[in-house]
Amino acid sequence: MAYVAGWDFHLKSAYTAEWLQWPMIAMNRWRMPLLFAISGIALCLSLPEHGRLPHTLRRCWRLLLPLAFGIVAVVSLQAYYEALDKGDVTPGLVRFLWRYWQFRPWPGAHFSGAAYGFTWNHLWYLTYLLPYTVLAVVLASLLRPLRGALPRWQIGDRLLGGLLLVLPVVWLAWALLVVMPHWPPTHALLDDLYVHAESLPLFLGGFLVARWQRGWDLLVRGRRLTLALAVLGLCLELGLRALARLPHAGNLDAWVLALRWGQTERIGRALYTWCMLLALFGWARVLLSPPGRARTIAARRCSAGTSCTRPC
Repeated sequence: MAYVAGWDFHLKSAYTAEWLQWPMIAMNRWRMPLLFAISGIALCLSLPEHGRLPHTLRRCWRLLLPLAFGIVAVVSLQAYYEALDKGDVTPGLVRFLWRYWQFRPWPGAHFSGAAYGFTWNHLWYLTYLLPYTVLAVVLASLLRPLRGALPRWQIGDRLLGGLLLVLPVVWLAWALLVVMPHWPPTHALLDDLYVHAESLPLFLGGFLVARWQRGWDLLVRGRRLTLALAVLGLCLELGLRALARLPHAGNLDAWVLALRWGQTERIGRALYTWCMLLALFGWARVLLSPPGRARTIAARRCSAGTSCTRPC
């Protein structure tokens, strides 16, 4: 991010390149959605039938510990260099940290979190997992007595696969077209409607399908189709972005310019995001699926391991 020209970040290098936008787009569209979906899967696989409250408290503690440590010991250093770069403070790391660890607002400062007195920067993922985890466990506990009373519809694989392919794309496209223009990402938890609209359904979806064997079988069978659709969606998004940068793009006929190219690009983005997730899970199921015990152990350890290494 520090080297991508035209993209905002806490610190920017003096050496940036515009071409880096293309591989970053190709990866960023599914990187965080994948983490939230995996986190939901891991929670389900580790959730016991009994003793859910102690398990949830332990899991929240395992999220809170790296989050608190990261805010105090890791992100504080990032905040210092960002504040230094923006001219908010004078050089002096010890003096800055003493002031920063008081968790008081910084009037007139412009670095991330100055209005609150601290920031979690790239650790926002752990922050969001806390309420998502509690919500998933509460919903699972409330709905567990109703499982036997729910109607069991017999849906064919083609119809079911089509619904699972189309409906999430429609939801993601709606979030991009309707929600994001009014509530852009902030990563501040309480006023981040777009990120919640994208991330929470993916987390809950992963939680719901973790033990759904039929769904995993459909993913494996459709992995080639979902990969092809993901490539199509990526080509649509990147292709429209590239066409918009042509020297004479503004000299086209009025009816061509009047077409909803921006909305089409967002739809391509939604198609790419969802189908890439399906393709990754489908191919991983075939190529990387470990035995049952190894999968259970991995599920218990997958949440906090990326906390200090994952970029924004």
